[in-house]
Amino acid sequence: MMKTARSFLFTILFVVFSSCPVFAAGGLLYQSSEHMFSIELPEGWILDKEHRERNILVLAKTPEGESINVAVEKLGAKYAAYTFDDFSALDLEDYIKELEQKLHSLNADVTLQEWEVKKIADKKAVCLLLTLPLHSSDTVIQMKTLQVQIMNNARLYMITCGATNEKFPELRRVFEQSIHSIKFEMPGISL
Repeated sequence: MMKTARSFLFTILFVVFSSCPVFAAGGLLYQSSEHMFSIELPEGWILDKEHRERNILVLAKTPEGESINVAVEKLGAKYAAYTFDDFSALDLEDYIKELEQKLHSLNADVTLQEWEVKKIADKKAVCLLLTLPLHSSDTVIQMKTLQVQIMNNARLYMITCGATNEKFPELRRVFEQSIHSIKFEMPGISL
């Protein structure tokens, strides 16, 4: 089981880094019958359901650039029964170390500030708090990103919320409300 769990963790790392997002919302309930989930998005945010970059199913944002997105990656039948509950504390620590190394290989300025495991929608979820600079033509904006990863129904769901370092504290509760609103539907049940 330990060897299978480790190889599965590395598969997830690949999935995560092939689909890292930043997002937004629209004061409504977003539902995906294909991916069997629903999530509430903040009122007044701009919703882009057609956004398909890097497996992002829904993108919501403010005019100022704060965002919430949901990316879903199918993990395949081999992992249909897996959730983060299947991993020991050591496996999760290895997962986070590999994740941090991968982040640094993509952008040396990304910092993993903290991580924790908690229950969201009755599933064990990995929660990451990251800081990173965004470079525009003549300025650098310091961003803070909260990402939650949940495995369910052979899929990895990644909810990513981002804002400037200055705006993040006031939006964190809004982000967490959306994250905690996610619901997973069983196959055959309509949303």
